[in-house]
Amino acid sequence: MDEKPPSVEISPSRVQPDATNVAFPTADATPQPVLVTPTPQGQHIQGNTQAMAPGMVQQQLMYVPLKYSPQPNYRTISYIVLAAGFVLGIMLSITAEAMKSAVIESLGSLICCGAFTAVVFLDAAFYKGKVDWQQAQGMPSGGSLSSMVLELIIGGILAVLFVLTLLSAILEIV
Repeated sequence: MDEKPPSVEISPSRVQPDATNVAFPTADATPQPVLVTPTPQGQHIQGNTQAMAPGMVQQQLMYVPLKYSPQPNYRTISYIVLAAGFVLGIMLSITAEAMKSAVIESLGSLICCGAFTAVVFLDAAFYKGKVDWQQAQGMPSGGSLSSMVLELIIGGILAVLFVLTLLSAILEIV
């Protein structure tokens, strides 16, 4: 079992002039011709040397950057809701100041607070879709998942504040 295999030297075939090589043992070993397959020739491919066997077809690799672009895009919708709520809140606040009306002032506050609450939940919906997409692509989704949980916590707090603002507006009207 501890026998050492005979040492061989590889030289071009003495019998066949084609691309195959035959290994001939050295003088101290028993003569046993061994067929050795030809080594693939090196090819220069876009700056890298790659060994290719004859008959292999080179495939083109293309890098496609992945980008999350949902339909509907809740983040864009949240920006629109935020802008509309902010503008309506300011307009109602100016109108309430001009008319000296506490009811319109409360309505402006209610719309502004409701807009912020809606924006946070729309953003959480955006992150939920992004987490699902990242997991489907096999990408890490820890950052998006943390953002979604944080958005839901903040959204819960803002929802409570919205309900309290709504109750104060109702009590002010009555």
